[in-house]
Parts: sequence; structure tokens; C-alpha cells
Amino acid sequence: MANNQPMPRIGVDELFVAKILQDISTGTSYAVPIWLQGVNNIGYDPATQSATYDADDGAYATVSGDGNSQATIRVADLLPEYRALLLGLIQDAQGVVESGISDNPPEFALGWRSQKSNGAYRFVWLLKGKFSKGSETYTTKGSAGVTFNDTEIVFTALNRASDGKKQRQIDSDDYAHIPAGLTLDMLSSKETGWFSSPNYIPTVTGTPISDLVATTGAGENGSIDLTFSAPEGATSVKVQAKQIDGSWVDVQTSASITAVSTTATVIGLTDGNSYTIRLVVMGGSKAGASNEQTAKAKGGA
Repeated sequence: MANNQPMPRIGVDELFVAKILQDISTGTSYAVPIWLQGVNNIGYDPATQSATYDADDGAYATVSGDGNSQATIRVADLLPEYRALLLGLIQDAQGVVESGISDNPPEFALGWRSQKSNGAYRFVWLLKGKFSKGSETYTTKGSAGVTFNDTEIVFTALNRASDGKKQRQIDSDDYAHIPAGLTLDMLSSKETGWFSSPNYIPTVTGTPISDLVATTGAGENGSIDLTFSAPEGATSVKVQAKQIDGSWVDVQTSASITAVSTTATVIGLTDGNSYTIRLVVMGGSKAGASNEQTAKAKGGA
């Protein structure tokens, strides 16, 4: 199985905002992110600009950079208290939201995720910016049926003062780089995953298996036998082999590895070749990547 391949995105959900509490040279801190339901569409335009210097009768050098970066967001609607919060408006005791010349939107981070056609997700945070009002349309119910009228808000992205960064993103199927054992559920967690903070660092909690032993298979050719401590509480376990470039790919086993397994046999390898093997455990107290072991597949010289 290949690590991953480029896949188109087919959806968007989990829209979050996190108010910036402080953004200074020593760091940026955020309030607990708030979930905004009903997201329909997000269009992000970094407005990249470039300039070219001509010399020697041709293009000699070019420089590019982001311009007035904006995200246009369409949602089913905004609850009155969220409209007031995001746009710096006043909501009185009777629930009336008022806007005027003194409106001053606070700074927020904006986050969301987008599903890919292979079931994986891309997770995004725009790390700093301000919201402004977008267009609204109110359409009568006509004889031809009902027209849905949603709400548009615009987010103008800025660079953080603490580190100059504007955006963070991660793909759940970037298996060559994300921590081994980091599952989609872990990334999607509102309490401990990507949406817990714009400063979230992808990590796996647990004590990974450290006693994996790999030996030349005792059965069919192209096999390597494995022994290890049971991956207690695991939701799934993969066996991976290291490639020449240092990346890892999934390999087959003769039977599925469960939370109580202590042995497994890797099959389908090239006879006589040596392989560096590891287990990747998702969920449970042994979550993460195990120690690595090298063994020769049965068969050949």
C-alpha cells in the first residue's frame, strides 16, 4: 500500500474560531475555540503578488508574497451572540445587536477541515485576522419554491506578531510525516486535537511497544515472524516496512493483529531480502510507533 497520493477535496465542516488573547514577540495565546455550526463554503485567497526584475534581455529575478489574504465564509446563519462577538458589535439585554461607527472587531484565528475523496481530511488554521461583514440576501418565498438565504462573513488574515506565521495545515493521510499512530479521530478531537488550539502540536499519547522482535519466517517464503507485547486497547494495528528513502509503507500479515495479539507473520515480501519492520498502534495504552527490528524474509540465498 502506498503512503498516499494527491486527492481532491469534496467537503468542508468543523468551522472554529479562537479569540486571540495576546500576540507579542514572545508568543501568541488563544481563548478556547468556539464551534460555529452550519458552514457551507470557505473560499481562501492568499492574493499572492509577484514582481519581476528584468536584466540581460530577460527575466532575471522574481519575488512573490501574500497580499491582502481573505477567506470568504458562507454559513447557514450566525447566532446573534456570535455575530456580536466576531464583528465587535453590541448586543443589549433585550437581544438587539447594534452596529455603527464605533465597531471594532477583535482578532481571531479561523479553523476548519475539508474531507478528501479518499476519506482523509485536511485540517487548517488561519492564525490571526479580523472578521468583517459580508453580503446578505433576503428572498421571498415564491411560487416556484423556497430559496435558501445564508450568511457571508469575510476574514482578513494577518501574520502573527510572535513568529510571522499566517497559516497551519495538516493532512490526515500524510503518513510519511504525521506521528505514527495519530488517527483521524485524534486529530478531529475538539478537546485534545487540532481544534483544541491553533497552537496544537500533533502528538500521540501512550507508551508504544518497545519489545518487538522480528525473525526470519518459519513458514512460507517471503515471510517474517514477529513477537511483541499485546497492544492493549488498540483500535487498529498496522505493520510497516521502511523504504530506502526512509519513509514507511504498510505490509501484509497472515492475520489481523488485535488488541490481544502477541505474534504476527508478515507475508508477501521478497525472498531473501532484509526488511526493517515496526508496528503502528492506534488507540489504547500502547498507541504510537514501536521499536524497529530488521530481519531477512524467508527464501532465497
